[in-house]
Amino acid sequence: MCFSPQALAICVFAVTIACGTTGCTADLPLPLPEQHARHPYFARVWLDMAPGMPAPWGAAIKEGVDKALPNLDWSWVHNKAAFSFQLEDRPDWYLDLHLTAVDYVLKEVGPQSLTILLNGKEISKKTLDKKGAVFLHFPVSAGPKPEVALNIAPCEVNAEGTHFCVLLHSIGFSREIK
Repeated sequence: MCFSPQALAICVFAVTIACGTTGCTADLPLPLPEQHARHPYFARVWLDMAPGMPAPWGAAIKEGVDKALPNLDWSWVHNKAAFSFQLEDRPDWYLDLHLTAVDYVLKEVGPQSLTILLNGKEISKKTLDKKGAVFLHFPVSAGPKPEVALNIAPCEVNAEGTHFCVLLHSIGFSREIK
């Protein structure tokens, strides 16, 4: 009996699949035992301002953020910025915000007031009086379609009337899954 190399390969593949699918499950109890992660992990619905990052499902910039510039991982935020998200309706979400207060802007306009609104209600207010990174992380009850707004004042205004307030690196929601 003579087989071509292709026919032989197909026979070996078929036998391997047949033996592999029955041999692997023969010793497993049904139903399968519950699986648990060894370490906690996080679910995130996140907007990252790094260039080339695709907009994730469930997160969108509505207004007030400049386009990303090549080779920079931040975007300028205007005096009013808005974002929308879609989340699983759970009470254990955290709002995470990473931005930078800019030395030049602070020298021109003085300390800035950052107000964060969630679904139209103020949830945090912070004074930005030092240059550098600002990381905010706090629990929220967001609902399934939260709207986040950032109001920043005062801001540097250029000749075209555009407000330059802070640099946004990322904004979004996260929750720990144990």
